[in-house]
Amino acid sequence: MARRDTFWGAYDISLEKELKEYQKKMKEIGIKNPTKMDASVLVAKKAKMVKLYPFEIKDIIMKRRGLR
Repeated sequence: MARRDTFWGAYDISLEKELKEYQKKMKEIGIKNPTKMDASVLVAKKAKMVKLYPFEIKDIIMKRRGLR
């Protein structure tokens, strides 16, 4: 049985909110057209690290997009 905070029993709705928040923050620091995939990469990185600084976020996204 699925809980109220899951989508089809597997996708946590709070993750959707978190991804949108990351996309918004990436736009604020100057990353053009942030995608959900970019945001999910940052969520995964943040799970490993305590804090991500804006320059680290830009570096991660540029590497992911093949610009570095």
